[in-house]
Amino acid sequence: MKTTPPNPWAARFEHLLEREVIRLRSTVNPEPLKGLMQMNVEVACRKLEGALEELFYPSGQCLDMLEKWVGMIYAHCLTIYLDNKKYLQGINDKLSPLPSFSPPVCLTGLPGTGKTELFKALLRLLPVPSEIEVGSGYNPMPCQSYWYFTINASAAPSDLLIPFCGGKDILKNLVITGRKLAFLNGVPIFIADELQHATASSTANTRITQMLLSVGYLGIPFVFGANYSLIYRLMQRPDEDQQRLLANIDVLLPDDPESEDWIEMLTAQKRIAPDVFAFDPKKDGSAIHGYCAGIKREEKYLLLTGFRIAHKRKTKVTLDVLREAYLSSQYSPHRSRVEMLLSIALEPAQTFRLGQHERSDLRCPVALPEGALAKITLPMKRHRKAKVAENMLESSMTPEELALIRGDIQPSRKPVNEKPKGGVARRTRADSAEDLKENANWYKKKILRP
Repeated sequence: MKTTPPNPWAARFEHLLEREVIRLRSTVNPEPLKGLMQMNVEVACRKLEGALEELFYPSGQCLDMLEKWVGMIYAHCLTIYLDNKKYLQGINDKLSPLPSFSPPVCLTGLPGTGKTELFKALLRLLPVPSEIEVGSGYNPMPCQSYWYFTINASAAPSDLLIPFCGGKDILKNLVITGRKLAFLNGVPIFIADELQHATASSTANTRITQMLLSVGYLGIPFVFGANYSLIYRLMQRPDEDQQRLLANIDVLLPDDPESEDWIEMLTAQKRIAPDVFAFDPKKDGSAIHGYCAGIKREEKYLLLTGFRIAHKRKTKVTLDVLREAYLSSQYSPHRSRVEMLLSIALEPAQTFRLGQHERSDLRCPVALPEGALAKITLPMKRHRKAKVAENMLESSMTPEELALIRGDIQPSRKPVNEKPKGGVARRTRADSAEDLKENANWYKKKILRP
C-alpha cells in the first residue's frame, strides 16, 4: 500500500489545528503585582500599565481569527510543499512555483480594539525558525514561520520587502527575489500591521495600493491590519483593486458587555492587582463597558486613571472610583471618543452615508452579519439612557447634594427638634448619600426605563 510521504513544512503546524491548543498557547497572564500602594505613584502606574499591556485573553472572536489564519498557513504548506523532490525542483527553477497572486485578508476594527495584540498572539503560536532535511547531498534548508512588518508614516512600497530580500532594489525585482526566498525558506504567511499610518499624503491611496499588491504578488498567504479609515480610502480605488484587496475582511468588534468574554477579561485584569482592583467583573462589567465603549485601549487607560485616584486616597479601585475616573479631566479626550461612539450607536443606520459623517473613521465600512452589532449597541443604548437620567437628576441637585452623593463631604446634621418660626416643633434630617443614590436608581428605573 502506497503511503503519503511526510511533509515537514506542514507538520510543524499540525498541533495548532485544535482550538484549545490555540487558546492555551495564545493566553498571557502576567504575575500578580503586590505592594502597588506602597510604591511611588509613577513607578506603580508604570508597572500596572506594563502588566495590563502584557495580558492577553483570547475572546471567541480572537480564536476564530487565529484558527482561520493557522488554517491558511497549514493549507499553503500542505499544497505547495508536496515532497522533497518537488521542493528541490522549485528552488532550482528560474521562476518560483508559488501562485502568481495571493489575495490578502484584511483585519480591521476601531483603533484600540486589539488588532496588533491579535497579531502578536499569532506570532507566539508559530514555531521558531528551524531547518528541514531535504535529502542526502544537501545541507539542511532554512524554515521560517512568518514575515512580519509594521508600517510607519514614511514607508514606501519597496520598504515592505527590503528587510526580507537582502537589500534595496526596484519593486519589480524585489517581488521576484521575495518569491524565490519565500519558497526557499518555507515562509507560509506575510503579516503587515498599522497600514493606516501610511495615509498621511495626497498620494496615500496609490502608495498603499502598491504596497498591498506587491506583497500579494509574493504568492504566500497575506494578512494586513488597518483601521476603518484605510478601508474607506481603498473603497475609493477602481473596482479591480477593490476586488483584489477587499474581498476578504475580518472585523474585530468590541466584546458584548454582557458576554462571558468581557467578564473573563475583567477577571483576568483583576488578578493582575488583586490588592487594588475591587470592582465586580460580573456585576459591574456592563457599566465599565459603558465608560470605554468596549475599546480595550480606552478601558486600560480608565483603569490606570482610576488607580491614580485610588493611590492618592489609599483606597481600592471600585466602580465608583472608575466612574470618577471617567468624569475626570485626565480621561476627557477618551470620554469624548467614547461618547461619540455611543452617539453613533444610537444613530439610525440609514442616516449615515460614506464620507458625510463627521467621524466616518468610527463607523464600520463593511456590512456585518445581522445581529452582530445588536448585542453591543443595545447595552450601549441602555447605558446612554441611564446617563441621561443621571444627568437630569444631578442637574436638579444643589452643589452640596452633588458633593454628598459623590462622597466628597459628609452629610450635615440639623437638630432633631429644632423649633420653626410657626412655633411647632418638627423633626428634620439631611438626606444621606444612600438616600440620594436610592432616589437616583428609582428615577432611572421608573421614570426613564431603558
